[in-house]
Amino acid sequence: MFLDIIRVSGINEALTGLALNKLQPVENMEEVANKLCKANAGSHKKFLRMIQIWIKIQAPMYWWYEYDTYKVGVTRQSSSIMHKPLEHIKFSKYTLPEVIEAYKALLSKEGVTIQEIKANTPAGVMYESVVNLNYQVLQTIYKDRHNHRLEEWRYFCKRLEILSHFHWIKGE
Repeated sequence: MFLDIIRVSGINEALTGLALNKLQPVENMEEVANKLCKANAGSHKKFLRMIQIWIKIQAPMYWWYEYDTYKVGVTRQSSSIMHKPLEHIKFSKYTLPEVIEAYKALLSKEGVTIQEIKANTPAGVMYESVVNLNYQVLQTIYKDRHNHRLEEWRYFCKRLEILSHFHWIKGE
C-alpha cells in the first residue's frame, strides 16, 4: 500500500465558522474545537466536515471494498486496469504467484471479453486513486480501523498521524 497526502485545506475556515457559531473571537476556537472533536456524534462535529483532504492511495482491491464504507461526502477518481499495459499492473505482496500468472494469461488471451476480465480480476490487484474526504470521515475511519486486522488499515491510520490537528481525527 502507498499513501501520499497531497493537500489539506480549510482548517482556518472551519475555525472561523466555529467562531461565528459561538459568537467568540477566532483565536478562542482552537480550544473549543479540541472539545467538540470528542463529541459522540451529530452537528457538534460539523467543523470537521469543513476541513478537506486530498490523498493519493495505491491499495489492493480488497482494501478498496472496505474503504467504500466511508463514501459519504467523499469523491474518488481512480485508475483502471483496462487502460494499463499488462506490465504495469501491480499486485498485493500477498497475491500468490500462480494467481498472478493466471490473470496475466487471461489478459493475454485472444477474444477475452471485458466481463470475463472483470469477473476474474483478483482482489489483490493494486488500484490507484486520488480521494477527497474530510476530517470527520477520517475520524470515523480512524476510530473504526486503527487496530484492524488488515495491515493496510493500520498503515493508513498511522500515516494520518502527520496531519495538522491529528488529535481532532483521533478524537483526543
